[in-house]
Formats: sequence, structure tokens, C-alpha cells
Amino acid sequence: MIKHWPAKSSFDTAILLTSAVRYHFVLDAFFTLWQRYWPDCSLPLYFASAGPVEKYKKYGVKLLAIEKDPGFIELIIWALKQLPQNQVLLFQDDFFIEAPVDHARMLDYCRILQDNPDVGSVKLNPLNLKDTTEYSFDGGIKLQAIRKDGRYPFSFQTTLWRKDVLVGFLEHVQARSVKLSKTAKTPSGASAPGTFRTWLNRDSTSALYRNRSGNPEHNGQELFRLFPDYRFLAPLASNSSSPGYLNSVIPYKPTGVECGKLTRHSLRLFRKEKINVSTGYFQRESFLTDLIKRGVSLSRKLKRVFHIGSKP
Repeated sequence: MIKHWPAKSSFDTAILLTSAVRYHFVLDAFFTLWQRYWPDCSLPLYFASAGPVEKYKKYGVKLLAIEKDPGFIELIIWALKQLPQNQVLLFQDDFFIEAPVDHARMLDYCRILQDNPDVGSVKLNPLNLKDTTEYSFDGGIKLQAIRKDGRYPFSFQTTLWRKDVLVGFLEHVQARSVKLSKTAKTPSGASAPGTFRTWLNRDSTSALYRNRSGNPEHNGQELFRLFPDYRFLAPLASNSSSPGYLNSVIPYKPTGVECGKLTRHSLRLFRKEKINVSTGYFQRESFLTDLIKRGVSLSRKLKRVFHIGSKP
């Protein structure tokens, strides 16, 4: 039986999109795909950013304009505190939706979070976790608990959060990283900036899981220490042969922009969807520059391996 949801959501949930000015070049493409694949979204979408943001009103967003970009974590914390809702879906500007969103399931997750005060968050991307506890909810929905000693306790990928939990964790991250920056030194001897990455890379005593790239994704074991009475849940991975991200409530490939440039997957998606990006010329130029740099790097490695040019 198909359940028909009201046009306006009664859930205490907002969607928060944040963006730095240097990434505004992707926003028209982002909103175009959003409206194409999530036309029935009944949750209010807030857009927080510095710079010229008035032109994005045409997409039906609620603007949270700030005079100066305070930094990635700082902008999220500031924007969260402006929201009247107590639940929030955190979104980033390079999460390019590429298939229809399961809006009914999205509202199911909103209801689960709202009706269960001990649930701190519900991830939208399915996870393949071992030795985990499964929970059943109304409507035949099954979610799994993220273990304290496992991976993925925290991620900037699409997750439905209890707002006070997210704010509390990010403020802890911010305070910890600023404290570490007073002692952490860069190679030049100057104080390292107080960022999440500083905390991740410099604090050997932190309980964070460190992945190969040093990126804060999938980290945050201290989430359980700060909020020991909460359950953090995620959907179970399916047996589908399609890429895992396409089985998510919101189908998008994580990380559509890397180092300020669109990934090849994003460029292929835009061509498929007939979306023009104004920085396409510079994108190709950047790709060639990267290719040259990779060639130079490979040449240097080969010289070291085979001792080319070294003194006998």
C-alpha cells in the first residue's frame, strides 16, 4: 500500500546546505539536479554562505547570509544555531543528486528520529557493518547500530541529525582543534591553524579513526564519549549489483569536487544531464595541469628508484 504524505511536512526537520564562496560555481548545477530528482521535497531547505547569495532565492531556499566566510566547521555551527528546527539533514554543495530521491523513506527516517529520543542520528547511506545490533521500526524499516569500536561513527555525508547532538560534537571539535593549534607547528615553525584536520593529524591521543587521506570523513569515535546514551543508526547494505550510493535514500556519489575542481564523475554526470558549468574551460586546463604534475612526480620517483642522475 502506498502511503501519501502531506505536501507540507509536519516533521521538526530542516535541510542545511553550506557552501564557501569559492565553490559557488557548482550551485546552479546542484540546484538544477535537486529540483530534477527531488521535486516533492517538503522539508525546508536553508542555504548558508557568504558572498552574493540573493540570486539563489529563485530555487526556493531560505537564505542564511553571513558577511564573511568563517571556515568550514564554523559556518556549519553558526548556521545550525540559526535553525528553528530540532532535526537537521546536513548537505554539502558537491552532493550532486543523480537519481530520484526516496522522499517517503526520508520522512520515515524523520519520524524515527522524532519518535525515539535516544536516537542521535540516522545515516542515509547504507553501510555494510559486521557484528552490529539491528532494530525494527514501524513500516518494516530495519536499521543497524553503529558500534562504538567500529568505523563510520561520524561523517559529513548525508545524515539526519538531532541538532543539539551535532552542534555539541562540532563545538567540541572546534574547541579541541583550537587548543591543539597553540602547540602544533607547521614545518616553517608557525602555529598550525585551528581546524578539524589539525586535530585529526596532530593529536595522537584522540580516539579518532584516521583514514589514509587524513580527511575527517568516517571519523569521530569521541561522539560516543560525548553522547553515551544515544544510538547512532544506519540502513543495512543491500545485495543490489548497482553502486552502493545509488541505493541510498538520496542517490549521489560522495565528493563531487576535489581540490576545488569537479571530479571526472561529476563532469560525466553534467554532460549526461545536459548541464553547463561556467568553469568548464578552467576545469580542462586544471586537468592538464594535474596531468603534467603527475608526470613530473612519476619521473622523480623513477629517478630515485633507479638512481638516475645520482653520484656514483
